[in-house]
Amino acid sequence: MRRRWAPVGDRWLLRLGTRESGGFDEAALTVVEGIAANIEPALRRTDRQRAAPHSAAGATDDAAALRRLNELTVAPGAFDETVERLLSLGCEYFDLDTGILARIDGGDYEAEAVVDATGTHEVGATYGLERTMCEATLGGSRTEPLAFADVADTEHRDHPAAGSIGAYIAAPVVVGDETYGTVNFSMATPRTAPFRPVEREFVTLVAEWVGTEIERRRRFDQLERYETILEAVGDPVYALDTEGRLTFLNAAAEREFGYSEEVLGKHVSVGMDAADVDRVREQIEDLLAGDERSTTAEFELRTRDGDRSVVENRLALIGDEEFRGTAGVLRDITARKERRQRLESFQRAVEEAADGVAILEGDEYVYVDRTHVDMYGFEDKAQLLGNTWRALYDDAEIARLEAEAFPALESEGYWRGMVTGSRPDGSTFPAELSLTIVEDGRLVCTVRDETERKARERELELKERAMDEATVGIQITDPTREGNPLVYVNDGFERMTGFASEDVLGRNPRFLQGEAADPQQTARLREAIDAEEPVSLELRNVRQDGTPYWARIAVTPVYDDDGDLVNYIGIQQDVTERKERARWLRQFLNEGPLLFVETREVDGEAVVESCNDRLLERLGYDRGAVEGRPLADIYSADSAAELREQGYDRALEGEFELSERELVGANGESVQTLLRAVPRQDGTDGTSALFVDISERKEREREARARVELLRQVYEVTTDPGTGLEEKISGLLAAGSDYLDLPHGFLTRVERDAGSAAGTQTIVDAVGSHDRLQPGDSSPLSESYC
Repeated sequence: MRRRWAPVGDRWLLRLGTRESGGFDEAALTVVEGIAANIEPALRRTDRQRAAPHSAAGATDDAAALRRLNELTVAPGAFDETVERLLSLGCEYFDLDTGILARIDGGDYEAEAVVDATGTHEVGATYGLERTMCEATLGGSRTEPLAFADVADTEHRDHPAAGSIGAYIAAPVVVGDETYGTVNFSMATPRTAPFRPVEREFVTLVAEWVGTEIERRRRFDQLERYETILEAVGDPVYALDTEGRLTFLNAAAEREFGYSEEVLGKHVSVGMDAADVDRVREQIEDLLAGDERSTTAEFELRTRDGDRSVVENRLALIGDEEFRGTAGVLRDITARKERRQRLESFQRAVEEAADGVAILEGDEYVYVDRTHVDMYGFEDKAQLLGNTWRALYDDAEIARLEAEAFPALESEGYWRGMVTGSRPDGSTFPAELSLTIVEDGRLVCTVRDETERKARERELELKERAMDEATVGIQITDPTREGNPLVYVNDGFERMTGFASEDVLGRNPRFLQGEAADPQQTARLREAIDAEEPVSLELRNVRQDGTPYWARIAVTPVYDDDGDLVNYIGIQQDVTERKERARWLRQFLNEGPLLFVETREVDGEAVVESCNDRLLERLGYDRGAVEGRPLADIYSADSAAELREQGYDRALEGEFELSERELVGANGESVQTLLRAVPRQDGTDGTSALFVDISERKEREREARARVELLRQVYEVTTDPGTGLEEKISGLLAAGSDYLDLPHGFLTRVERDAGSAAGTQTIVDAVGSHDRLQPGDSSPLSESYC
């Protein structure tokens, strides 16, 4: 048996024993010391045969305050209102003027809730932490309170806050593993009586409840955000399984294209042509074979009412370890495509007005217009009329025309293609040549100088890309200049990086890469640029103010007509929020205390169709013992009854509220959880249920209630004037044994010989039946447990 002694004054010892191998924890030791401290006054009064008057008013106030504390913390109500009531209760109980719930953020102290009879403090007031007594409170243990009746008698008398505080009691508020702030009570003048242990325990209980409630509210907020995150996306979002069947559509998909839940479970071809389905399938196969996780494509989508829309599809794979399907975000670009086509038609009309026209009989020109003459660099029509067309091209081009154009003219009567014209000054130019044989056998030639069009196409391509991606950062560099400097950045670049265009033009964009950039990714980017290859990757860059951000960067080389590299276009997309959301979701789903079950309805009963590994690990079941079995099999009897009494029906109808459920593990262990259940979205009659393991929180609540009950019993026993000493001692020993869950409790008296360490130990009282230790038994100190 493991034993623990606590001195009771200078003449007695309180001894408790346990057969548990773990012995006593710190909470148990605190209780033992509290019992010893409360026994001493009663023993001294009896020993000295004095009947000093005793008032039960203080103990009655203690018990009443603890009962009121329990009532406030278990009753339903808004958090802010309950905190204010607890502060009012504390001010009344401690007989102090001010009660504050303070939030500590670095060096700042903010009053989040205030009850102040003096009107000195207000909610929202902020002070420097070093100017408040909370600095001393948080300087010690994270759980121990700080209390003094007169600051002048303490080591804090020279603290900056000592001038405005005479009496003070406070306890730290801990949320999770972090110190949130304090619950503190004070007044400007000293308090007559020192703070008692029960008062310290009271302020500790208030602080523990506040910390637990704040943590619970934070977890609820996380669940609600996770539940609404997809519906909050403004663009249409969809998900497909591995076979291409729709498994999810958000509200935006119905709003823009008319599709809703009736298409879930159907193949994506319900709104796509077969060719586009095949092309998307090839994109998915390319992603699975490579390192990239997403890609972008365009295709025509049939809307529910039969119209067609051109959409841009941003496609991504689902599943890190194994392929589980795809998800995509759609954007209707029909208007943009139509605008581009109108611009191209208008451009063709303008360009066709500048065509050069000529007519040949055999190989010789019989007609040329002025445009044709000017285009080929001649001064007068006479220089061409009567001469052969071969004078306008070099030998290689002549051979190509004879090999490509002449056979087409002979068989089709028409040929059109690109040629390179030669001028008398030796210069060349690109041109589009159309040849048509008319009825009289003559050959009509229409030629268009493509020099300006090619240049305009490059310019339009750059500008159009910039316009299409106006919400992202765009940068253009010139690799023909030393260092490949920036020659253009858009407004999106400035907003994203914080750098103004005048500060970055002429510099290589690598200045954006911070020390935390992945060296493998930066090396991959350099290798692609050196190889003149397009590349798309994610980098951790740094803004002008030094803050890091994640950017999805796509770099594409641009070439001129001769195949020479002239520019690099880079597009940056800020994906910081997505990266953080992905990290949070991975942690939330893979590391958080989440147990997931998907059920189907069978004869009115919930049957488990699938569950995650975490549920099996937490409850200790094999998968075969859960899947295919009624959900009630892993519930406690009470929870199973609640499930069958319309709980499952409400979940099927989408009317199930957040509720607590008790699960039972394979070894009989009780696991307390918080349940959220909604109807399944795949068309199956059943539910998707998410359980949050709250066993640790429930155990903390149980221990807090047990401490309150113990204190109530102790003070009721010790302050009852109608109870004799022996009955009080027995009552205290019984209360301690019940709280510590120990079978025996003893009170012993130690008597020492004058001037010697020798003496005897006598058992004064005991609870529990013990075959060797009984009241009245004595033994020498050298042989005793003490």
